[in-house]
Amino acid sequence: MTTQYAFFYFMKQNSPEIHKLIPSHVKYWEVNKPSDYIGGPFKDQSGGLILFKIETVEMANELVNNDPFVLGNVIEQKWMRK
Repeated sequence: MTTQYAFFYFMKQNSPEIHKLIPSHVKYWEVNKPSDYIGGPFKDQSGGLILFKIETVEMANELVNNDPFVLGNVIEQKWMRK
């Protein structure tokens, strides 16, 4: 059985690395596309929201923590809720 998760994130302001990481962030979610995936940036580009279903909270944490934005340290705030 899968559980629905919401991953919210807000970008660090004026981080020059953000634009460099956008292609790898997009590709990461396309390649790892979990069940019922839907997501994208906020209109003002301050962050984004990703909704997805996955089997365990550990799998959800692993998926989120390996996002290139997270690994690239360009996120100011993030949280995940089920």
